[in-house]
Amino acid sequence: MGGFVRPMVKQKGLVREASSGDAINRKPYVVGDVALTLTADVLAGGLVVGAPGQARTYTIDTAANLIASDLFDDMDIGDSYEFTISNQTAATHAITFAVATGVTLLSGGVANYTIAAATAKRFLLIKSSATAFNVLAV
Repeated sequence: MGGFVRPMVKQKGLVREASSGDAINRKPYVVGDVALTLTADVLAGGLVVGAPGQARTYTIDTAANLIASDLFDDMDIGDSYEFTISNQTAATHAITFAVATGVTLLSGGVANYTIAAATAKRFLLIKSSATAFNVLAV
């Protein structure tokens, strides 16, 4: 059994699987002034907080590595995972989101995948096939 198990939530005395719109508490991954590979371990908390001292690139891991991880190995085609990248620097240092093999950026161009200083951006990682993911800036 892998890591992509829908959490259970309690609502009005009933226990059910979490669904869209449920708030789930997760621990953020905090990174300093470095380029970063967004592995499953980094993405597990759903929030990546960076404070770059210069322009940096955060590259999502390869689809093969993500699929092999405990976090994503139970995903079905069409399942998605939302995460946020927050750029905490007060200067003008942007974070650019990039992808590795087997992961495709969906529409919007590079501007949609750049996180300006003092802003955050949400992303949706969608399993598109048995061996690939798509990413959409939302």
